[in-house]
Amino acid sequence: MATRRNYIDWARGLAVLIMVEAHVLDSWTLRSARDSFAFGYLNLLGGFAAPLFLWLAGLGLVLSAERALLRTGDRAQAASGVLRRGFEILLLAFVFRLQAFIVSPGNPPVSLLRVDILNIMGPALMGAAIVWRLARGTRSAVVLCGSVATAFAMLTPIPAPRPCSVYSRRLFSGTCLPTEIIRRLRCSPGRDLYSQARRTVRCWPGSARHKRVAG
Repeated sequence: MATRRNYIDWARGLAVLIMVEAHVLDSWTLRSARDSFAFGYLNLLGGFAAPLFLWLAGLGLVLSAERALLRTGDRAQAASGVLRRGFEILLLAFVFRLQAFIVSPGNPPVSLLRVDILNIMGPALMGAAIVWRLARGTRSAVVLCGSVATAFAMLTPIPAPRPCSVYSRRLFSGTCLPTEIIRRLRCSPGRDLYSQARRTVRCWPGSARHKRVAG
C-alpha cells in the first residue's frame, strides 16, 4: 500500500505561502517603500513560487502516471489521464483570465492571452505526458524528458532589453512578461546574458544605480 509523501505536501504548502507573500507584497507595499532592500529581497523570494509550483506539478505528473501504469498496465491510458488534467488546467487559465477581464473593465482584448502560471503548467503537463507516453520504460523516460527539457531551455531566446518591432513591444509591455522583469532588463543597453545579469543586480531596488535610473 502506497504511503503519503509528506514532504510533497510540505513543499506545496510552502509554495502557497510564498505565492501569498508575493501577491500581498505587490498589492500592499507603499510606493515609497518599493526602493528598499527589504522589498527587493522579498520580491526575489516571491519569484520562487511559480517555479516551485511548476516543479511540483511535474513531480505529481510522474507519480500519477506511474501509479496509473501500475494499476492498468497500459501506458497510453495512463498518459491520457495526465493529458486530460493538463487540458483542464489550461482551460481554467483562460476561464480565470476571462473572469479578470470582466471584473476589471477597460483592459484590451489582447489581455485575454496574457501568460500566467496556469497557461504554462497546462501545456507543460500535456507535453510531458506525450513524451512520457513515447518512452518504453523508466530509463528511456528520463532520457527523453531530460532531452526535451534541455532543448527547450537552450532554444528559448533571451528577451532583448530594447525590443524593436511593434509586436515585440506589445509582448514586452506586460502582456507576456512581468513588468518587474522588463523594467530591470531595460535598465541599460546590452544583450549578452552575463552583462545583463550584472546590470540587473546593479539595478536592484535600493542600489545607487537604480536610484539614478529612477531619477
